[in-house]
Amino acid sequence: MKKIVTLSIVLLFILSSCGSKIESAKESLVGSWKVKEIFKYTPSNGNSEEEKSGVGTFEFTNTQCDYIFTFNSITEMNSFEYEFQVSKENAGFVSVDRFDIVGEENYRVSFGDETSDAHESATEITLEKTVNNDSLIFDLIIHLEKK
Repeated sequence: MKKIVTLSIVLLFILSSCGSKIESAKESLVGSWKVKEIFKYTPSNGNSEEEKSGVGTFEFTNTQCDYIFTFNSITEMNSFEYEFQVSKENAGFVSVDRFDIVGEENYRVSFGDETSDAHESATEITLEKTVNNDSLIFDLIIHLEKK
C-alpha cells in the first residue's frame, strides 16, 4: 500500500509539471508580437536571404493566429486556427521540450534562449517552418519580440 501511495504521488507530480509547462508556454505565446528579423534558407542551393529590419506583427489567442509581415518586398498575411503542442525531442544525450503550432500552417516555436524555463514569461520567440513552394523547399525563420 505504501508503494502505491508513493507511486501515485510521483505520477501526480509528473503529470502536474507537464500540464503547467504547456500552460505557461501558451500563456507566453498568447499576445501581440512584433517581427524583429526574418531569415530564409534554401537547402538545395545553399542560398540564404535575411531581412534584419523586420516589418510585421503576429497576434496569438488561445486558438487563433493572425499575422502580416513583409519579406523581400512581398507582404504575407494569414489567419488560421491552431493547436499548441509540447513533445520531447532527443538532443544528444538528453531529451528537450519541443513546442509546435499545428494548423493550416505549422511552426516550431523556440522561446528566448531555449533554456529549460525560457517558455515562462517569454519576451522573444522564434518561429520556424519549412515551406514547399512549387518544388522549391526553403526554411523560414522569424524572430519576434513581445509588444
